[in-house]
Amino acid sequence: MNPRANLLRFLAVLGLLACLIPAIARTQPAADTDSMIYGGVSTLYALDPLSSTLSFTDGKPGHVILNNRRFNRNSDINFGNYLKDGFSVGIEGGRYGTLIDLGTAEEFAKRNGFQETVGNGQGYASLHFEKDQLVTLKDYRTGEFQPLKEAGDLLSVPDPKKKHGESPAIAGHIYLARITDRHDPGFELVVKFVCIAHTPNESATIRWEVLRRTEGTRR
Repeated sequence: MNPRANLLRFLAVLGLLACLIPAIARTQPAADTDSMIYGGVSTLYALDPLSSTLSFTDGKPGHVILNNRRFNRNSDINFGNYLKDGFSVGIEGGRYGTLIDLGTAEEFAKRNGFQETVGNGQGYASLHFEKDQLVTLKDYRTGEFQPLKEAGDLLSVPDPKKKHGESPAIAGHIYLARITDRHDPGFELVVKFVCIAHTPNESATIRWEVLRRTEGTRR
């Protein structure tokens, strides 16, 4: 083939890429760490030495095996080892945990006086902080929110005699977890999660999301 023709084709491709790359870049929004949502879907296995625990910091198992020994890395929640067939939070030394079962999506909506939509995901999606107030849905049509009735139980000062927060694992139930640290008064971790699958005494799969205070966010 004509070398000059090949060169022209190559230059034409380069020119096309030069035009497309800026356009592609413009379609990718800049990362905004203050508005990013951190969470995911994770499965906890009661009999697994590593993934019976989960870190809400990075979404990985809370335990690791090093030099033929198991160590705690960062365990925010455990399934099945502290409470049989249940969730436990605040299980690390120095930590306090509070765990509230909000019930099913229908129960949660009825108790807080709002209507769910098909699929029952609005209540879970709506749970968030507005400044230091934990709120939930009030009216889906207007996009209004209201103070969460259960917020006081979640955000109250932990009882030092009750270190762990515990609750049975029930598929379809929505939970709120809060972890604090007696050695670090500024530490707080608040997470919402819904149990989306559960095999009794074997595993529990959760969709979870870290909730950040709009002001004075910790962790």
